[in-house]
Amino acid sequence: MSLLALDVGNTSTMVGLFDAADLVARWRVETRRAATSDEYAFLITGLMRMVDRPASDVQACVLSCVVPPLLPRLEEMVQTAFGCEAFTIRPAELGIPIEYHPPTAVGSDRVANAVAAAELYSLPAVIVDFGTTTTVDVVSESGAYLGGAIAPGIEASVAAMYANTARLPRVDIRPPAAAIGRSTEESIRSGVVFGFAAQVDGLVRRCAAELAARPVVIATGGQARLIATVSETIQHIDETLTLHGMRLLYDRHSPPTG
Repeated sequence: MSLLALDVGNTSTMVGLFDAADLVARWRVETRRAATSDEYAFLITGLMRMVDRPASDVQACVLSCVVPPLLPRLEEMVQTAFGCEAFTIRPAELGIPIEYHPPTAVGSDRVANAVAAAELYSLPAVIVDFGTTTTVDVVSESGAYLGGAIAPGIEASVAAMYANTARLPRVDIRPPAAAIGRSTEESIRSGVVFGFAAQVDGLVRRCAAELAARPVVIATGGQARLIATVSETIQHIDETLTLHGMRLLYDRHSPPTG
């Protein structure tokens, strides 16, 4: 059975195709809030054709969506394009220990990350997800989702900086050679990369102190590799963590089929 996983974020959507536990293909595309269910069906089936996988290969779908207006269109798309009912992750309904108030407010992607961390790494764990926002999620030694922190994401922060300044040039963001920038371009790189790494390291250390334990620290998301290269606390980079967490949630909690 092939399982289609759709992780729909505010800026980008991760599409993964699993054969059992093996992630055989994945794509990152722009989240299009105005797109119809037909347009999403055309996009996703087109991606699958790139790896010679017809829509008929998909027998199940797991869906995580943090953009509420898109959810009914995506559920309709799964039904019409793949002939199955999407298993939509709603963490508060799955019996997962969540110490977040209210439990219904925690994002399904954040809980998927926590489930994957507990399965694939050791506990306690701290997961840093670099997306539209930078989220820090903490999982206790017993596997409970404790909560974490939410901060502005790298791309959103950089876009806001350019939009609100007249003279700063647009530069490609990459690891800087030194903290003391000798030009405007180098200064921007230093501020963005070292600045976000320092933010992450500070949050991780504070979370570890509150846990009174030394957690494993995992980075995921689009900018994970960029910041992990200069971070002092990130131990693992796992760009497919959320997709694997979604697969685990589907395997454990989806209703039987057939």
